Amino acid sequence: MKKVTAVLLSAIMLLICSVISSNAADKPIFQTNIVCGNPGEIVEVSLDLLNNPGITALSIDVDYPTEDLELTEVKGCSLFSDDISTGNTKTNPLRISWFSSDSQNKTDSGTLAKLYFRIKGNALLSRVNISYNPENVFNNALQNQTFSIKNGWVLAGDAKIGDTNGDGSVNISDATEVQKHLAQLLTLSGDRLKAADADGDGVVNISDATHIQKYLAQLIDHLG
Repeated sequence: MKKVTAVLLSAIMLLICSVISSNAADKPIFQTNIVCGNPGEIVEVSLDLLNNPGITALSIDVDYPTEDLELTEVKGCSLFSDDISTGNTKTNPLRISWFSSDSQNKTDSGTLAKLYFRIKGNALLSRVNISYNPENVFNNALQNQTFSIKNGWVLAGDAKIGDTNGDGSVNISDATEVQKHLAQLLTLSGDRLKAADADGDGVVNISDATHIQKYLAQLIDHLG
């Protein structure tokens, strides 16, 4: 009976995860990706627009830790017929904007721009953040369009998201460290605190410990 119950619970969990994944797949998203490199190297970070509901203008900001990264170049990717504007590439945050010259909604999804960063000497985990004012993303009926944000990382050397204890691997002790941090039994700081943000939402909470556990159980295929 216990085995049957366990199987049923597993099936229910898989169904719930499937529904959640399906719903998440339909949600409009701005995201930067996760890239790896070594200090001194230049890496390419993509700024993507996914599940586009139809927009006629956008303005978003991308910021990054200047102590870890140097922005060397920005390339627009011609996702729409009108080019994007990147403003002053020496300004952090970087403002990326676009509007439709024919005032028609564009529904294309893909890469808006590619950002090239040089990794500085002491960098380990460097987040590339997106933010935007909902008033500045709208369709041709002047209706604001809401997008979720998925922030990416530049990982230097052997740095890993989820490796909160810094031993070079992600295992159950890392999830335990997150839980202890939340219970104030220990304090994570610096790169260890950055690594604890396993779900990439910008805050460290119990969902990060759960995210690490799901990753170890192979229910998800990546962290961050």
